[in-house]
Amino acid sequence: MTFSPQEGYFIQWKFIEYEFEVNGFCVPDGCCDKLTSSWLPNCGDLFINEDYCGSYVQPCCETTALCSGEGISFSFTSDFSEVKPGWHIIMYVQLKDPYHMICGTHQECSVVSNLDCSGEMGEEEFNCWAFGECAGQIDYYPECDGDAYPGAERLYLIDLPETQDLYLSCECITDLFLVTIYSCEVAVCQKADNNGGQFYLPDVPAGEHFLIGEYDCGGDLCFCDLQFECADPGGLDCDDADPVECGDFFFDANTAAAGAKSNEDDYCDNLTNVWTGREKVYEFIAPYTGQVTINMTGLSADLDLFVLEGCDPTFCLDESLNLNTADETVMFDVVEGSHYIIVADGYSFAESTYTIHIICEGDLDCSGEEPIDCGEVILSSNTFTDGGFNSEIDYCQNGSFGWTGNERIYSYYADRSQLLTLTLSQLDDNLDLFLLDDCNGNECIAQSTLPGSSDEVISIEVQQGETYIIVIDGWDGAFSTYQLEVLCDPLRCTDCGNCFTYTIFDKGINSDVTCYPKYIDCGADQYPSTDHQFQWTVDGIVRSTKYSPTLSLENGKKSKVCQIIKYLNVEQYRCCWDITPASGCQKAPLAHVAVTGEWPFYDAILDASKSDNGQKYFWDFGDGSMIQNGDTIPTIEHTYNAEGIKYCTYVQNEHGISTYCNEFAPGAFECTIGESPEFTYSLSGRNLTITGVNGSTSNISSYRIDFGDSTAIAQGNTWSNRMHAFQKDSVYEICIRFTVTRQEGFADCVTDGCVCFTVKVGCCQQTIDQCADIRPEFVGENGGLQYHFEYDAPGIQVLSWEVDGVTISNSIGNEVDYTFPAAGLYQVCCLYRDPVSACYIKCCKWIYIGNPFDPSSCAGILYSYHPENNSYRFELDRPAAEVEELLWTVDDPVYQTLGTSLAIKFPRGAFWAV
Repeated sequence: MTFSPQEGYFIQWKFIEYEFEVNGFCVPDGCCDKLTSSWLPNCGDLFINEDYCGSYVQPCCETTALCSGEGISFSFTSDFSEVKPGWHIIMYVQLKDPYHMICGTHQECSVVSNLDCSGEMGEEEFNCWAFGECAGQIDYYPECDGDAYPGAERLYLIDLPETQDLYLSCECITDLFLVTIYSCEVAVCQKADNNGGQFYLPDVPAGEHFLIGEYDCGGDLCFCDLQFECADPGGLDCDDADPVECGDFFFDANTAAAGAKSNEDDYCDNLTNVWTGREKVYEFIAPYTGQVTINMTGLSADLDLFVLEGCDPTFCLDESLNLNTADETVMFDVVEGSHYIIVADGYSFAESTYTIHIICEGDLDCSGEEPIDCGEVILSSNTFTDGGFNSEIDYCQNGSFGWTGNERIYSYYADRSQLLTLTLSQLDDNLDLFLLDDCNGNECIAQSTLPGSSDEVISIEVQQGETYIIVIDGWDGAFSTYQLEVLCDPLRCTDCGNCFTYTIFDKGINSDVTCYPKYIDCGADQYPSTDHQFQWTVDGIVRSTKYSPTLSLENGKKSKVCQIIKYLNVEQYRCCWDITPASGCQKAPLAHVAVTGEWPFYDAILDASKSDNGQKYFWDFGDGSMIQNGDTIPTIEHTYNAEGIKYCTYVQNEHGISTYCNEFAPGAFECTIGESPEFTYSLSGRNLTITGVNGSTSNISSYRIDFGDSTAIAQGNTWSNRMHAFQKDSVYEICIRFTVTRQEGFADCVTDGCVCFTVKVGCCQQTIDQCADIRPEFVGENGGLQYHFEYDAPGIQVLSWEVDGVTISNSIGNEVDYTFPAAGLYQVCCLYRDPVSACYIKCCKWIYIGNPFDPSSCAGILYSYHPENNSYRFELDRPAAEVEELLWTVDDPVYQTLGTSLAIKFPRGAFWAV
């Protein structure tokens, strides 16, 4: 039998009530029946694998271990010579918990060693093999690197009377982990190196705590003398130590008035108590791993300077014992996050004022820094005359002190989160550019260190309320004039694009254009806030300051409409569209974009050809680049980096603009973009139905639809076609935000996108073929291709005329003249709005345009219609000098006449041959 629990469970098992048979005929060892247990395949070191054999009933064995996900195997063999009463295995399974084994009510380990914190050394034997009842029970410490330690552990109980530092050391073995539990939570996790280890536990609070010592030793037999010692508080009072940090430069004293206390301490094992003056105690927490220098100057008496690992004068890192009033200097190595105690103490009752300077690696003198702001262009140099000074700094821990030229230091305060771009140019020599989080070369955020006189550029997102240090320094003593340009751009948040979308509703001569903003200011706490201003311009003239305005534009005239967003009167964003409204009631476009290629598809093809009613296409690639000049070709190729694909596509026609956005971050190399969801809609009266196209929406895991009338729905799991009823006739923008989740291999592939489009509710359109109210009149000029058209119906105002679907320019009115490009069959239409039904009606008529017949068969007969008297005029398209005599006949021989032309009025409802 094999039991295979999942990783992360605590397993305990017992074998009981089993009868074993011993018989010499059973080979090889005379044991006829065996019960064997083992970890499979490679965790047998957690307990002793053993075969149990005997001729009596017994409680066989009992053990415990943490499950690592491998199988536990139990096997039974028998000679089948006798009937056995059977066997019984009891298993207990519970989630493994590193804390309840020590602190909870289910404590299994009864062997806990008590350590006395009296200050005396105590030697404890630590045996990796002698696990006792606690074998392998506590193997999961989430705060420690590596997560699991399957070795055996020993537990120690410490009862501290006061908060203090603890010191432990192991003289022999590697792979020793020390985990300190404060109030049943892992507080410190440390590991010995190959030579053993010195363990320092700072600021352990008073009370009972557990110390776990554990080997990851794989079952090898080994010992370790674990030396345990509490810190001797000595005479120092570190509870009220003054905090100091890098760059501090301050005046102080070891006098009673300054808060110094008098204790006789033996610093650094000097074996003498000569520091009988008052001591001033400071605490320093290292912000990095490296070296720190502390200078104490301006003494009037003999003070000395000490650096301690904790609040024990004997645990000394460095000391400065110069005689009399000489300056004192200590230089010591620090580890990031560690606490250090700095003491200024008086030799032989000495008291003095002094100045202390804390110097960390990379510290700069920023006392003369110059504030700069967005939009500034600074022309200067790093010479001494212009304010440069020289400090040899290893910027950004590059491992080099080669910047020996003078440095110039500027500061920038970010009043809002935005993109900061610094450009250092017009150089004569090798200057480099650094952006620091503090006045320290090690606190480096970004750097630009190109060789020679190349321009240096840093572009980075800065956070509102933070101050940044900008340093210009010369490599290898370089000096140069320079230009420093500071540019700020708002962070980009995309909500179905940044540029606005719009819809057009025809009002006859003009159209109402409603603009829907998409820009979001990521750098502001709230958007829009009272500090934001909006301007909407038409051909450069401000027409509105609303957030989402409705502008009146002339039909058929191209206008440049711009959205301008300002923050504290500083322009943050500008986007413009060329809009040419058209009369009528046609549908605005509905955008859709498909992306081809598998990851990594750096050169992606964006294809918007499936968009409905698209005429022009604009592209925002999500990486700062945008094509806003509008091309009629719906596909484009763009190169992306490995971080993913992000784009917004704007599709435009004469009746509005729609947008389609998508953001795809691969997350795993198994992921491909997959199919982009496609949507369509139908409108019946005020009832809207939104539909997914051809199963492309099958992988949508969640979506939200905003209907533009202050109502919305949010749905999870799967897409379903949605219906919505509008309450009144108007123009509405619909926005669908969706998330697509697909499983590819072992990866969850996620795509976020959205589409926004507009619908016109309550707008109808009708087309009338062979409209009798259109009256063509042959003018007879321009080779017989010029005609005069009139729409002959009372109370109707024609909005425009078109020929074969192309609008005749300046064709507003019931009459229009038009010259056709060539003879042929054409559809002539006029568009008008019925004042009764409010519908837009397109009235069309097919006519043959020529001279008017083929001259080769009809001798060039031309005719024109006179609607006033319902008469026609016929003429021969030849000069009169070329014609001797011409006979006209109408339904020969009923009517005939002579001459080169004929005018005749025909009765209605009859056909005549001329």
